[in-house]
Amino acid sequence: WRDGKPAQEIFREVVEQQNFLEVLDRVTDLLAEEGMMVERDAGIKGSSGVEYIFNIVVSDPENPGNLAGLNLLIGDNVFNKVFELSASKRDVNVKVVLASMKPFPEEVISLGELYGITLIQSNTAAGLVEKLLEIM
Repeated sequence: WRDGKPAQEIFREVVEQQNFLEVLDRVTDLLAEEGMMVERDAGIKGSSGVEYIFNIVVSDPENPGNLAGLNLLIGDNVFNKVFELSASKRDVNVKVVLASMKPFPEEVISLGELYGITLIQSNTAAGLVEKLLEIM
């Protein structure tokens, strides 16, 4: 009982996870409809030999070197997520993108700029795809 969570918190986490999967599915489908090559839960190998896993790895079939690793953010741990992605950004020679349905706080935007992580935000999956295509 001591380590238990209230039912309301568990329900909120389940709903967040379901929303995350729905948005990820929609983003994947929309990118494919735009003619992009899309892989889910795929890795990009860094120069160190370490493979970094992203929610979506997307590339332009007309320019395969134009590659991006995208992670979709759920929850409120955005600062930690940007910091975690900074290690992969230093090691891979591709765009590293963090996408969110919620606006990013100013300090997170500054941190993303510092580490070279592209932050995109939109209220819809289609909006996220549109912004991703703009930077590709």
